[in-house]
Order: sequence, then structure tokens, then C-alpha cells
Amino acid sequence: VRQVDVKDSNAAVGQTIRPAASTNSGNNPNWVFSGPWQTWVGAVSEVFTNENNWSPVGAPTPSVRLLVDGCYTTAPILSGVATAAQMIVGGYTTAMVTVNGQLTIMEHVEVQPNGTITHSSNSTTALGERYKLNLTVNGNLDIQTNARISVDGKGYLGGNGPGIAVGSYAGGAGYGGRGGQHDPGTPGTTYGSITSPTNLGSGGLNGSGYTGGAGGAMRLIVS
Repeated sequence: VRQVDVKDSNAAVGQTIRPAASTNSGNNPNWVFSGPWQTWVGAVSEVFTNENNWSPVGAPTPSVRLLVDGCYTTAPILSGVATAAQMIVGGYTTAMVTVNGQLTIMEHVEVQPNGTITHSSNSTTALGERYKLNLTVNGNLDIQTNARISVDGKGYLGGNGPGIAVGSYAGGAGYGGRGGQHDPGTPGTTYGSITSPTNLGSGGLNGSGYTGGAGGAMRLIVS
């Protein structure tokens, strides 16, 4: 919801509504009018920190609240470091925020229906761990129905990574322990931590060859 003038609208029995760039004209239960808000439009590029990709124009700052609701030309990708007061992803149509750097939110994050937070897909062992999701939330993190924070399939490609299985038969990739074995193949070797996993996953092996991308890596700090 954006750019509306609201009066006598009772949302008490439904989802809390946080309109962007809007006016509270009174008697609106369960509406939260706070700001200032910036809405992602992605008119120039995918660069999260480019001020011209936001409406009104301006790069994210610790005092600004961010809305990424899917009404954009290009989805945002953060490659460096950014800080904002609050962020809402989704809620209207399919919306995705890709965090390859470090994103800090001073208050709350809501991933509403149709919203996703992720990182970009990694590729080969030679290129290493290029992309990981690092998100710090100094408040509540609310992941709602049909919303997600996911790095499924965003790790190493099949046949890549330090824990790949070797052989002509199926075998699981290792991570924090050896992978599963299917004779006469060699299971994936151990790497990473079993208690504090921070590395990308390695691709496994099935009877037809190496499988697709393994799991990615995320670090969430929510306080």
C-alpha cells in the first residue's frame, strides 16, 4: 500500500497495514503510519544502494524505512553494505531482495506473502564462496505465510565444492561430517562446522552424474 490518504479504515481483524508515503486522516485501527519510507522501483539498475532506484529518490540510510513490494522494473541486489530503519518485502506480488553483502536493519523486518530474501547463486570451486547472505535485525524478524528467507540451491554447482562425492555411483556431499556412501563411490569429505555452519554446501552425486546446486549460506543476527 502506497501513496494513499486513509480515514475510517478498520484493519483490526486482518494483517497490520504499513502504508508507504501515505497520510493518516484518522480512525484507522491496525494501520501503522511511520516514515519516511522509500519504495524500490529499480528504474535504473539492480544496485540496492543507487539512490535513483528508490522513490522518492535517495539511497537507504539508518533513518529510512524500505518497501520492496514487487512493483519494480528490476529486483534489488545488495553487493556492499547498507543500513536502514525498517524493511518490508512482498505483500502485493512476487518480490525478492538479494543480499550478497551486509544488510543491517535498525528496527524490524517483515517478509510478507510473496516475499523472498536470498543471495545470488554461487558456481565453481575455483571461484570460491562469492555470495552469502548476511542480515542483522535489531528488532523483530517476521516471516509470514508464503514468505521465505531461503538460499536453497545457491551453493556450489554439482561437481564443485570441497565436500563433493567422487565415483561413478551416487554419494552425498560432506559438510560437518562425511557424506552418505553408495559403493563403490567415495563419499564427500568433511569440511565446515557442525555447530556453526558458515560455508556453502557442495554438490552431491547421483547415478547419472553430479546433481544441481547445493545449499547456500546465511548468517542472521536478530536481537
